[in-house]
Amino acid sequence: MRVQFYGTRGSCPVAHRSKGRYGGNTTCLRLDSPCLPAGHWLVIDAGTGILPLGADFEAAGGTEVTILHTHYHHDHTQGLALSTFPYRKEVPVTLYGPRDQGVGPREVYQTLMQPPYFPVDFHEVGSHIRCVDIAHPNSTVLVIHPEGGWKVLTVEAFERLAQNGAQVPFGQGLKFELAACLVIALHRSNHPERTISYRFEERPSGVVFAFVTDHENQDGLPARFATPLAHAAHRFVEGLAVTRDPVHLLVSLLLSIPLWLSIAMTVWSVTLAFHMTIPYTGTFLTHLVEAAEPKVTRKRTRTKTPAAA
Repeated sequence: MRVQFYGTRGSCPVAHRSKGRYGGNTTCLRLDSPCLPAGHWLVIDAGTGILPLGADFEAAGGTEVTILHTHYHHDHTQGLALSTFPYRKEVPVTLYGPRDQGVGPREVYQTLMQPPYFPVDFHEVGSHIRCVDIAHPNSTVLVIHPEGGWKVLTVEAFERLAQNGAQVPFGQGLKFELAACLVIALHRSNHPERTISYRFEERPSGVVFAFVTDHENQDGLPARFATPLAHAAHRFVEGLAVTRDPVHLLVSLLLSIPLWLSIAMTVWSVTLAFHMTIPYTGTFLTHLVEAAEPKVTRKRTRTKTPAAA
Protein backbone atom coordinates (compact mmCIF):
# COMPACT_ATOMS: atom_id res chain seq x y z
CA MET A 1 0.00 0.00 0.00
CA ARG A 2 1.20 3.49 -0.85
CA VAL A 3 -0.50 6.73 0.18
CA GLN A 4 0.33 10.01 -1.54
CA PHE A 5 -0.96 13.34 -0.25
CA TYR A 6 -1.74 15.88 -2.98
CA GLY A 7 -3.48 18.36 -0.68
CA THR A 8 -3.42 18.80 3.09
CA ARG A 9 -4.74 22.34 3.62
CA GLY A 10 -8.06 23.25 5.14
CA SER A 11 -10.62 25.94 4.26
CA CYS A 12 -8.84 27.41 1.24
CA PRO A 13 -5.75 26.81 -0.90
CA VAL A 14 -2.74 29.03 -0.32
CA ALA A 15 0.20 30.11 -2.46
CA HIS A 16 3.23 31.27 -0.50
CA ARG A 17 6.83 30.19 -0.18
CA SER A 18 6.30 29.51 3.54
CA LYS A 19 3.77 26.79 2.67
CA GLY A 20 6.12 24.78 0.49
CA ARG A 21 6.78 21.97 2.96
CA TYR A 22 3.23 20.62 2.98
CA GLY A 23 1.96 22.30 -0.17
CA GLY A 24 -0.84 24.78 -0.66
CA ASN A 25 -3.66 22.59 -1.99
CA THR A 26 -6.74 21.51 -0.06
CA THR A 27 -7.53 17.93 0.88
CA CYS A 28 -6.90 15.21 -1.67
CA LEU A 29 -4.91 12.00 -1.45
CA ARG A 30 -4.42 8.83 -3.43
CA LEU A 31 -4.20 5.31 -2.05
CA ASP A 32 -2.46 2.83 -4.33
CA SER A 33 -2.58 -0.91 -3.74
CA PRO A 34 -2.01 -4.12 -5.73
CA CYS A 35 -5.57 -5.01 -4.67
CA LEU A 36 -6.94 -2.34 -7.03
CA PRO A 37 -7.78 -3.19 -10.66
CA ALA A 38 -5.08 -2.13 -13.13
CA GLY A 39 -5.34 1.54 -14.05
CA HIS A 40 -7.93 2.20 -11.33
CA TRP A 41 -7.08 5.13 -9.04
CA LEU A 42 -8.55 5.35 -5.55
CA VAL A 43 -8.82 8.96 -4.34
CA ILE A 44 -9.99 10.45 -1.05
CA ASP A 45 -11.67 13.86 -1.32
CA ALA A 46 -11.58 16.30 -4.22
CA GLY A 47 -9.97 19.46 -2.89
CA THR A 48 -7.64 21.46 -5.15
CA GLY A 49 -5.03 18.72 -4.73
CA ILE A 50 -6.98 16.75 -7.33
CA LEU A 51 -5.54 19.02 -10.05
CA PRO A 52 -1.93 17.77 -9.72
CA LEU A 53 -3.33 14.30 -9.03
CA GLY A 54 -5.18 14.50 -12.35
CA ALA A 55 -1.95 15.40 -14.13
CA ASP A 56 -0.25 12.33 -12.63
CA PHE A 57 -3.27 10.22 -13.60
CA GLU A 58 -2.91 11.33 -17.22
CA ALA A 59 0.86 10.76 -17.23
CA ALA A 60 0.46 7.27 -15.77
CA GLY A 61 -2.24 6.28 -18.27
CA GLY A 62 -4.97 5.82 -15.65
CA THR A 63 -8.23 4.40 -16.94
CA GLU A 64 -10.74 4.82 -14.09
CA VAL A 65 -11.07 6.76 -10.84
CA THR A 66 -13.12 6.35 -7.67
CA ILE A 67 -13.36 9.24 -5.21
CA LEU A 68 -14.37 8.65 -1.58
CA HIS A 69 -15.71 11.83 -0.02
CA THR A 70 -15.41 12.36 3.71
CA HIS A 71 -17.85 15.32 3.58
CA TYR A 72 -18.84 18.16 1.26
CA HIS A 73 -17.26 21.32 2.63
CA HIS A 74 -15.68 23.40 -0.14
CA ASP A 75 -12.10 22.49 0.73
CA HIS A 76 -12.97 18.83 0.04
CA THR A 77 -14.93 19.36 -3.20
CA GLN A 78 -13.69 22.55 -4.86
CA GLY A 79 -11.14 20.87 -7.13
CA LEU A 80 -13.22 18.33 -9.07
CA ALA A 81 -14.91 20.79 -11.44
CA LEU A 82 -11.51 22.29 -12.30
CA SER A 83 -9.86 18.91 -12.92
CA THR A 84 -9.98 16.88 -16.13
CA PHE A 85 -12.16 14.12 -14.66
CA PRO A 86 -15.60 15.62 -15.45
CA TYR A 87 -14.60 16.25 -19.06
CA ARG A 88 -12.87 12.96 -19.99
CA LYS A 89 -16.01 10.95 -20.79
CA GLU A 90 -13.97 7.88 -21.72
CA VAL A 91 -12.74 7.72 -18.08
CA PRO A 92 -15.40 6.29 -15.74
CA VAL A 93 -15.70 8.27 -12.50
CA THR A 94 -17.44 6.95 -9.36
CA LEU A 95 -18.19 9.29 -6.46
CA TYR A 96 -18.94 7.85 -3.02
CA GLY A 97 -20.11 10.11 -0.22
CA PRO A 98 -22.41 10.46 2.79
CA ARG A 99 -26.12 11.04 2.36
CA ASP A 100 -26.84 13.96 4.68
CA GLN A 101 -29.91 16.21 4.88
CA GLY A 102 -31.21 14.77 1.63
CA VAL A 103 -27.94 15.50 -0.19
CA GLY A 104 -25.45 13.05 -1.69
CA PRO A 105 -22.53 13.47 -4.09
CA ARG A 106 -24.74 13.97 -7.15
CA GLU A 107 -26.75 16.77 -5.54
CA VAL A 108 -23.52 18.41 -4.32
CA TYR A 109 -21.92 18.63 -7.75
CA GLN A 110 -25.17 19.49 -9.51
CA THR A 111 -25.30 22.51 -7.20
CA LEU A 112 -21.63 23.46 -7.51
CA MET A 113 -21.51 22.98 -11.28
CA GLN A 114 -24.25 25.21 -12.66
CA PRO A 115 -24.46 28.78 -13.94
CA PRO A 116 -24.02 31.41 -12.63
CA TYR A 117 -21.66 29.73 -10.12
CA PHE A 118 -19.78 27.68 -12.73
CA PRO A 119 -19.75 27.94 -16.54
CA VAL A 120 -20.25 24.21 -17.21
CA ASP A 121 -23.47 22.56 -16.02
CA PHE A 122 -23.06 19.14 -14.39
CA HIS A 123 -25.77 17.71 -16.67
CA GLU A 124 -23.58 18.48 -19.71
CA VAL A 125 -20.72 16.32 -18.51
CA GLY A 126 -22.17 13.87 -15.99
CA SER A 127 -23.02 10.88 -18.20
CA HIS A 128 -19.84 8.99 -17.22
CA ILE A 129 -20.05 9.93 -13.53
CA ARG A 130 -21.72 7.43 -11.19
CA CYS A 131 -22.72 8.63 -7.73
CA VAL A 132 -23.18 6.32 -4.74
CA ASP A 133 -24.85 7.57 -1.56
CA ILE A 134 -23.73 6.18 1.79
CA ALA A 135 -26.65 6.58 4.15
CA HIS A 136 -25.30 4.45 7.00
CA PRO A 137 -21.48 4.53 7.14
CA ASN A 138 -21.15 2.39 10.27
CA SER A 139 -22.97 -0.52 8.61
CA THR A 140 -21.15 -0.31 5.25
CA VAL A 141 -17.99 -2.11 4.07
CA LEU A 142 -16.30 -1.73 0.68
CA VAL A 143 -14.32 -4.68 -0.67
CA ILE A 144 -11.99 -4.40 -3.69
CA HIS A 145 -10.25 -7.11 -5.69
CA PRO A 146 -7.92 -6.57 -8.68
CA GLU A 147 -10.03 -8.86 -10.89
CA GLY A 148 -13.43 -8.71 -9.22
CA GLY A 149 -13.59 -4.93 -8.87
CA TRP A 150 -15.72 -3.26 -6.17
CA LYS A 151 -18.32 -4.77 -3.86
CA VAL A 152 -20.50 -2.91 -1.33
CA LEU A 153 -21.50 -5.04 1.66
CA THR A 154 -23.26 -4.50 4.95
CA VAL A 155 -21.16 -5.15 8.04
CA GLU A 156 -23.45 -8.09 8.81
CA ALA A 157 -22.87 -9.72 5.42
CA PHE A 158 -19.13 -9.02 5.57
CA GLU A 159 -18.74 -10.55 9.03
CA ARG A 160 -20.67 -13.66 8.01
CA LEU A 161 -18.38 -14.14 5.03
CA ALA A 162 -15.32 -13.65 7.22
CA GLN A 163 -16.55 -16.01 9.95
CA ASN A 164 -17.45 -18.75 7.50
CA GLY A 165 -14.29 -18.35 5.42
CA ALA A 166 -16.48 -17.88 2.36
CA GLN A 167 -15.44 -16.14 -0.83
CA VAL A 168 -16.74 -12.67 -1.68
CA PRO A 169 -19.18 -12.67 -4.64
CA PHE A 170 -18.40 -10.00 -7.24
CA GLY A 171 -20.02 -9.33 -10.60
CA GLN A 172 -20.31 -11.81 -13.47
CA GLY A 173 -20.30 -14.76 -11.08
CA LEU A 174 -16.73 -14.12 -9.90
CA LYS A 175 -15.78 -15.01 -6.33
CA PHE A 176 -12.51 -14.29 -4.51
CA GLU A 177 -10.98 -14.82 -1.09
CA LEU A 178 -11.08 -11.94 1.40
CA ALA A 179 -7.37 -12.52 1.96
CA ALA A 180 -6.71 -11.14 -1.53
CA CYS A 181 -8.82 -7.99 -1.10
CA LEU A 182 -8.56 -4.39 0.07
CA VAL A 183 -11.21 -3.91 2.75
CA ILE A 184 -12.51 -0.42 3.54
CA ALA A 185 -14.41 0.07 6.80
CA LEU A 186 -16.45 3.24 7.27
CA HIS A 187 -17.19 5.13 10.46
CA ARG A 188 -19.43 8.14 10.94
CA SER A 189 -17.77 11.18 12.47
CA ASN A 190 -18.97 14.75 12.96
CA HIS A 191 -17.88 18.07 11.47
CA PRO A 192 -20.66 18.76 12.59
CA GLU A 193 -22.38 17.47 9.43
CA ARG A 194 -22.31 13.77 8.65
CA THR A 195 -18.68 12.95 7.88
CA ILE A 196 -17.09 9.61 7.01
CA SER A 197 -13.74 8.35 8.25
CA TYR A 198 -12.18 5.49 6.31
CA ARG A 199 -10.03 2.55 7.42
CA PHE A 200 -8.17 0.75 4.62
CA GLU A 201 -6.89 -2.76 5.27
CA GLU A 202 -4.77 -4.41 2.61
CA ARG A 203 -5.42 -8.04 3.50
CA PRO A 204 -2.49 -9.60 1.55
CA SER A 205 0.12 -7.43 3.35
CA GLY A 206 -1.70 -6.69 6.61
CA VAL A 207 -1.02 -2.95 6.19
CA VAL A 208 -3.70 -0.61 7.58
CA PHE A 209 -4.24 3.10 6.89
CA ALA A 210 -6.96 5.13 8.64
CA PHE A 211 -8.03 8.57 7.44
CA VAL A 212 -9.89 10.58 10.08
CA THR A 213 -10.47 14.18 9.03
CA ASP A 214 -12.13 17.19 10.65
CA HIS A 215 -13.71 15.28 13.51
CA GLU A 216 -15.17 17.14 16.46
CA ASN A 217 -14.98 14.63 19.29
CA GLN A 218 -18.41 14.72 20.93
CA ASP A 219 -17.78 11.72 23.12
CA GLY A 220 -14.64 12.85 24.92
CA LEU A 221 -13.88 15.91 27.05
CA PRO A 222 -16.56 18.65 26.97
CA ALA A 223 -15.89 21.95 25.21
CA ARG A 224 -15.14 23.78 28.49
CA PHE A 225 -11.89 21.84 28.69
CA ALA A 226 -10.60 23.32 25.42
CA THR A 227 -8.99 26.41 26.99
CA PRO A 228 -7.29 24.50 29.85
CA LEU A 229 -5.93 22.02 27.31
CA ALA A 230 -4.51 24.85 25.22
CA HIS A 231 -2.82 26.26 28.33
CA ALA A 232 -1.49 22.80 29.19
CA ALA A 233 0.04 22.46 25.75
CA HIS A 234 1.62 25.89 26.09
CA ARG A 235 3.10 25.02 29.50
CA PHE A 236 4.51 21.78 28.15
CA VAL A 237 6.20 23.45 25.18
CA GLU A 238 7.44 26.21 27.45
CA GLY A 239 8.88 23.58 29.79
CA LEU A 240 10.73 21.88 26.97
CA ALA A 241 12.26 25.20 25.98
CA VAL A 242 13.88 25.62 29.42
CA THR A 243 15.09 22.11 30.09
CA ARG A 244 18.05 23.53 31.98
CA ASP A 245 15.67 24.12 34.87
CA PRO A 246 14.55 20.61 35.96
CA VAL A 247 12.03 21.97 38.48
CA HIS A 248 10.37 24.10 35.82
CA LEU A 249 10.27 21.13 33.46
CA LEU A 250 8.74 18.86 36.10
CA VAL A 251 6.05 21.41 36.92
CA SER A 252 5.21 21.89 33.24
CA LEU A 253 4.93 18.13 32.77
CA LEU A 254 2.55 17.82 35.71
CA LEU A 255 0.43 20.73 34.50
CA SER A 256 0.22 19.17 31.05
CA ILE A 257 -1.43 15.96 32.35
CA PRO A 258 -4.85 17.03 30.90
CA LEU A 259 -3.18 17.35 27.51
CA TRP A 260 -1.85 13.79 27.65
CA LEU A 261 -5.22 12.50 28.83
CA SER A 262 -6.91 14.20 25.88
CA ILE A 263 -4.41 12.68 23.45
CA ALA A 264 -4.90 9.26 25.01
CA MET A 265 -8.69 9.56 24.74
CA THR A 266 -8.45 10.59 21.09
CA VAL A 267 -6.18 7.66 20.23
CA TRP A 268 -8.45 5.31 22.14
CA SER A 269 -11.63 6.57 20.43
CA VAL A 270 -10.06 6.14 16.98
CA THR A 271 -8.86 2.68 17.99
CA LEU A 272 -12.35 1.63 19.08
CA ALA A 273 -13.99 3.17 16.02
CA PHE A 274 -11.84 1.17 13.61
CA HIS A 275 -11.48 -2.00 15.70
CA MET A 276 -7.72 -1.49 15.97
CA THR A 277 -5.66 -2.67 18.90
CA ILE A 278 -3.19 -0.57 20.82
CA PRO A 279 -0.37 -3.14 20.38
CA TYR A 280 -0.85 -2.98 16.61
CA THR A 281 -0.67 0.81 16.70
CA GLY A 282 2.55 0.58 18.70
CA THR A 283 3.98 -1.92 16.25
CA PHE A 284 3.12 0.33 13.34
CA LEU A 285 4.84 3.31 14.97
CA THR A 286 7.86 1.12 15.72
CA HIS A 287 8.06 0.18 12.04
CA LEU A 288 7.93 3.85 11.10
CA VAL A 289 10.78 4.67 13.46
CA GLU A 290 12.84 1.72 12.28
CA ALA A 291 12.29 2.73 8.67
CA ALA A 292 13.32 6.31 9.38
CA GLU A 293 16.45 5.53 11.44
CA PRO A 294 18.67 4.44 8.51
CA LYS A 295 17.81 7.63 6.63
CA VAL A 296 18.56 9.78 9.65
CA THR A 297 21.84 7.93 10.22
CA ARG A 298 22.88 8.39 6.60
CA LYS A 299 22.04 12.08 6.77
CA ARG A 300 24.12 12.57 9.92
CA THR A 301 27.06 10.57 8.64
CA ARG A 302 29.57 12.64 6.76
CA THR A 303 30.63 10.72 3.66
CA LYS A 304 34.23 11.21 2.44
CA THR A 305 34.88 10.93 -1.25
CA PRO A 306 38.11 9.04 -1.98
CA ALA A 307 40.67 10.96 -3.98
CA ALA A 308 41.05 10.00 -7.60
CA ALA A 309 43.98 7.69 -8.28
